[in-house]
Amino acid sequence: PDIKLGTGARLKLYGIFKTSIIHDSSSPQGNDFPLPLLAADTGPGGSPEFHLRARGLRLGANFEWLDSAPKFTITGKIEFDFEGNFTRVNNRNISSIRSSQPSIRLAWVRIDRRFNDKTSAFALFGQDWSPFLSSTMPNMIENTNFGGIGFGAAYTRIPQARFGLHFNAGGSRSVQFAPEIAIVMPAFGVLPANVADQLGFGERQGTDSQRPGIQGRAVFQWQLDKAENVAPAQLIVSFEHAR
Repeated sequence: PDIKLGTGARLKLYGIFKTSIIHDSSSPQGNDFPLPLLAADTGPGGSPEFHLRARGLRLGANFEWLDSAPKFTITGKIEFDFEGNFTRVNNRNISSIRSSQPSIRLAWVRIDRRFNDKTSAFALFGQDWSPFLSSTMPNMIENTNFGGIGFGAAYTRIPQARFGLHFNAGGSRSVQFAPEIAIVMPAFGVLPANVADQLGFGERQGTDSQRPGIQGRAVFQWQLDKAENVAPAQLIVSFEHAR
C-alpha cells in the first residue's frame, strides 16, 4: 500500500476507467452486451441501436493492518463502479438514461492467522468473489454478464462468510493445498424488470429462501514444469448448493 496512516494501517487507492461506443445492427432490448444465438433476432426490421457509455469507472481501496497481533494480519477492500440500477423515483427517472448510480462490487474484511511456516488459516466477511467458479473467470476486464448470459451465467460476487486453510507441503514441486467453505446469500439470475417481477421473483430469494447457500472450493497447486518463469499447475474443484 502507498499511504501509511497514523494508526498503523496502510492504504492503497486504485481505479480504472473504461468507455465504449457501440452500434448494434439488431438489438431491440436496449442491452449494451451481445445476446447469444437468435435471442436478439428481430426479423427483417433489424432494430439497430447506438450506445455511448461512460459508466465503466471503477474505484477502490485496499487496507492492511499488519501489526495488529503476532501471527495475525487484517486486510480489507472496498470497490465500486457505476454499473448500478436506476432509482424508481420521478426526480431520478427524468435523467436516469444518462446518470448511472454507484454500486458496491466488493466490500470485505479478512483475518489471516499463521500457525507455522507451512500452515495458515483465514476468515473473510463481506461481499467478495464466490468460491464457486470464480477461480477460472477473469475479474479485471469483466463486462456485464461476462459469465455467459443466456448459457447459465455464474454470479461471481456475493455477500458471504468464508473460511479456509492453506497447507504448503513444499518439496521439489512446491506442493500446496487450499480448501475453503463459505456461507453465502442465496441469490439467482432472476431479472426484476418491473414491480410485478420484483414481487413475483426478485423478492423470492435471499432472505425469503429461509436458508443460506453453501459454496466451497479446493485448490491443489504444484510446479509441474520446473523451467524458469513457468507458472505452477492448478487443479480446482468447486461446488454450490442453494434453494
